[in-house]
Parts: sequence; C-alpha cells; structure tokens
Amino acid sequence: MGEKKGRDDGNLFRLALRKKKDHGDDSDGIIVAIGNHFNYILGRQLFGYERTYPNANSLVELVDTAIEHNDGDTAIQYLSRLDGGHGTISSNWEIDCSIQPWNHGSNVFEHIGVGNGRVRVVVGDTSDFFSWSVYIGSTLWEIYESSITSPSELEKVMNSSNRCRL
Repeated sequence: MGEKKGRDDGNLFRLALRKKKDHGDDSDGIIVAIGNHFNYILGRQLFGYERTYPNANSLVELVDTAIEHNDGDTAIQYLSRLDGGHGTISSNWEIDCSIQPWNHGSNVFEHIGVGNGRVRVVVGDTSDFFSWSVYIGSTLWEIYESSITSPSELEKVMNSSNRCRL
C-alpha cells in the first residue's frame, strides 16, 4: 500500500471561542475555525415578554402552542433570534452562507459586534490560551482551543484584512 500524501492536518489553524454570558446579555454564541473555514452560531436573546409553555417538549411544540394561543410575539422571538453561518478566513472572515441571507458578504466579527465596530483584542497570559479572552466589540469571548500560541498573533489573524490563505 502506498503512503498517503498530503498536508499534516495537525498543523491546520484551529480556533474555538464561546461567548461569555454577562448580566446584560445571557445569550450564547460559538465560533469554530478549522483551516480556512469558520462556523458561528449565536443563541437567541429573549427580552422577557415572551410567554412560556411548560408542556412544550421542543422548540417546534413551543412555537406551535404559541401560535395556537395567538401569541405571535413569542413565536417570532423564538424563531427569529437564532443566527448562524459559515465563511472563510481568507476572505477577511466573510460570511458566505447564513441562516439569514442578508448576512452574506459581511465580516463575522462586524456582524457579531453589532454597533460596536470590529475591534478585537486578545488579552491574557501569553503561555496559556485557556486564560485568553477576546473582545469582539464590547462582548467578551473565551477561548476553548487555539493552534496559535500567542495572544498578539491571534489578534493579528482575527483583525487581518489580508485575503491570502492561511
């Protein structure tokens, strides 16, 4: 049998971030990047006027029950606030596929940091990525995995407008 040739997948760029919940916004968010590709998902942010339906065993049942009770506000809140998509890093972290088509073509960090600009700062102990935090706009994200070993290098990658491949 011939030896399989190709690049060592252990050297691919890897990054996993999770949005840190705070008292002003307890919605969840995750960004995962492997090689040149990233996926993101942002959880719903509820505003407190939605009704709960304790007998609903799933999101589908909750929305159906809300509609049956003419509670369109609750149905819309639960359906419209989920956000996610895919993109490439070499295109300046541009979203190329999204649950909401109007997000196509936008920079994922500008999208996530709505109204807060693209400022992304990595802070933390240089020797341990688990201690790093990333500010996307004014929102704090924790790092769960990184193949980059320096906060300043990760900051450069995340802020790069360079359209070359990683």
